[in-house]
Amino acid sequence: MAKCFSGIDHLQLMARRLVFDFAEAAGAGHPGLIGAARETPARLQLERVLPGNIGIGSGIVIDSFGGQSKQQDIVVFEKHLCPVFSINDTPEATYYPVEGVLAVGEVKSSLDKAKLEDAFSKIQSVKSLSRVVEVEEVTLGLRPTVPYRKYGSQIMMSGTEAEQYSIDNALDQVFGFVLAGGSSLKPETLLDHAVDFAKSRRPHDAPNTIVSLADGHISWLKSERNSLCRSPMEADKLAFCSRSDGGFPWLIFLLRLYAEAGRTVSTRHYRRYFKGQDDGHPIIAASAVVRPER
Repeated sequence: MAKCFSGIDHLQLMARRLVFDFAEAAGAGHPGLIGAARETPARLQLERVLPGNIGIGSGIVIDSFGGQSKQQDIVVFEKHLCPVFSINDTPEATYYPVEGVLAVGEVKSSLDKAKLEDAFSKIQSVKSLSRVVEVEEVTLGLRPTVPYRKYGSQIMMSGTEAEQYSIDNALDQVFGFVLAGGSSLKPETLLDHAVDFAKSRRPHDAPNTIVSLADGHISWLKSERNSLCRSPMEADKLAFCSRSDGGFPWLIFLLRLYAEAGRTVSTRHYRRYFKGQDDGHPIIAASAVVRPER
């Protein structure tokens, strides 16, 4: 009898292969070769389990105010709407506007204190970027609010003040994750370091989840309900979950959640990346066009 397909087993195999590919690429030597070798397997592996309007790449996230992140191993973006600025298709010179980025991730073969701190810092460099937030008038007698849209859609939505786009909403933030093959530290020690790094940052700047394929995952917990949360903005504790085969499926669940329910701002703000600083067109000469009568 043929063995029944297991989605969980498939995800575990995919995760191990992803971590292995990133580790193997590190031996490529030249930074450009390392980036290129990492980007292809990451895209192939992750795009297949995410909605079709989602793309996977590597590179740097930018905002229209001049800010830019550190290099990101994985950038999850809206494929058909987000402009991607790339020089020779190298991840080290590929830039993604933050309005179209729904998640970023760091991939490590093994986690220790230094690598965990590095991952926190890289994810924070994305979460600290600014999207364009503009208040707009709405109908039905409601107060002006900041409209929003879902990733992959150009349709703008407006509602009450509680429903407006806000950096204080978990699903309006860029999702951040760490994926590692294992850790050289005991789970309790790794958790203690994660707590220390999270305390030194604003709530929304910390990773949403940290997955060790060999050990389990560190995720946010709401103690009042004793349930895991999708974001540090909704939690009051960090918890280490020891089920080693549960971390990557949890990560994929959260990525799909943000792809389907995450919110961002209008696509018209992409225009800011194509304009000059003065947004002007100096005219040095003009001549009338006179067409002969027919």
